[in-house]
Amino acid sequence: TWDTARGDSQMLIHIVGRTLKGQTIDEYQYVNSAGDGIELKPGDYELTVDEPPVATDGTRFRASKRMVPVSFNSQAPDTVDSTPQGGFDLYAIAQ
Repeated sequence: TWDTARGDSQMLIHIVGRTLKGQTIDEYQYVNSAGDGIELKPGDYELTVDEPPVATDGTRFRASKRMVPVSFNSQAPDTVDSTPQGGFDLYAIAQ
C-alpha cells in the first residue's frame, strides 16, 4: 500500500481549470497518501496523475488514467474534501 507517512513518495497531480474569478490554472501539485496537499482557489478543475508514487521498498504504482473533475464555490470552507467527486485508483506494479 502507498503510505507517505512511512516515506513513500508523494503523487504529482496536473491541475487544469479556472477559478471563479476567471483565472486560468495549469499547474502541478503534490498530494500525500491521505489526500492532502493540493491548494486551489474556488473554481472548476480537472486533475490527472502526472507522476505516480514510489514506495520506500521500490514498489512502483500505476495510477488510473482517468481525469477527476473537482468543483467548489466561494461558499466552501477553507478545506474541501473532494473524495465524493472521485479519485484515482493505484495499482502496484510487479517488481
